[in-house]
Amino acid sequence: MSDSSLPGRALPPDAAAIQAAAARIAPHIRRTPLLRLAAADLGTPCDVTLKLELLQAAGSFKPRGAFNRMLSHPLPAAG
Repeated sequence: MSDSSLPGRALPPDAAAIQAAAARIAPHIRRTPLLRLAAADLGTPCDVTLKLELLQAAGSFKPRGAFNRMLSHPLPAAG
């Protein structure tokens, strides 16, 4: 039995779904920088790349998923 056949488990998104989500949330999300650190600077065996999501207005990566979820459904009637 594969994970995708279990109740509550979704298949991973394809490239088209990822591109649609990126376009949907773009007006609402800040583009955050990457910080690349060389292994020699850190004394580690490999380079490290940090995605500075703390620079989002909410201070985390969570707005991306929340906005995508909200914006991918039709708005209910007001009232």
